[in-house]
Amino acid sequence: MESNPLGIAAWFHRGVDFRDRFKMIRDAGFDTTCIWWEDKDESRKKLRDGVPEVVRAEGLSLDNIHVPYHWAPGLWSADRAERLKAVAKHVSWVADCGRHDVPRMVMHLVLGTKDPWAIEDGLDSMLRIVESGEEHGVTVAIENTRCAKRIGLILERIPSSRLALCFDSGHDLLYSPAPIQLVSDWGLRLATTHFSDTDGRRDYHWLPGKGRVDFEAIARAMASQGYEGTLMIESVSRDSEADAAAYLESARRSLVAIRKTMATGLALDLGAA
Repeated sequence: MESNPLGIAAWFHRGVDFRDRFKMIRDAGFDTTCIWWEDKDESRKKLRDGVPEVVRAEGLSLDNIHVPYHWAPGLWSADRAERLKAVAKHVSWVADCGRHDVPRMVMHLVLGTKDPWAIEDGLDSMLRIVESGEEHGVTVAIENTRCAKRIGLILERIPSSRLALCFDSGHDLLYSPAPIQLVSDWGLRLATTHFSDTDGRRDYHWLPGKGRVDFEAIARAMASQGYEGTLMIESVSRDSEADAAAYLESARRSLVAIRKTMATGLALDLGAA
């Protein structure tokens, strides 16, 4: 497989039955996907362990498991028991990745803007989770949400090769004080992406080229860091009646254009996407 395999998240279209999504992703020319690791809905939770093999049976690789973010505030709690409960959840998900031969676990550090904020408590939590990653051979990729400051602090304080960045382009425009700075600062720790577009007001998860995200600058910043990992789109078609195959085709074209700019340095043209 060439550098920068192309992927799209499994939740790309609300109108497509879950059993049909992976074949459609493969037929659209993608190399890989990522799946949500259900934790709340018990009926779905019972099915999740079978999904990795369903993905692979369709000829796709599984780039990562995205774990639930409602446990994130507990990682920073001053209550040690609450903190350890949240850590135990994440450690169990790291073990799930190891058991299913999934190389990465994507997680959020925070849920909202009012989460607890005590660096030493959060650092202790993350050290425990990363140690589990080292044990199971799984990379823990922390996604930038409303927490650019925490991302930098955690990456700086934990130099483990099993701790990495999942760069979300929409979150970066919405919440970072200096968009794209995370890639410039931590591109060598970049493990995967969540590419989507937005108008800068809400996290719409549009396809690249539909909003204000500067994907050309992102592509150049990633290329300057020598990034060869997955280019993953996390966009969502909210129109259940929209043509899912056409949506996937547009998504893949946008990734091909971004990859071309990374490889050649030429201007990015998302017009056809």
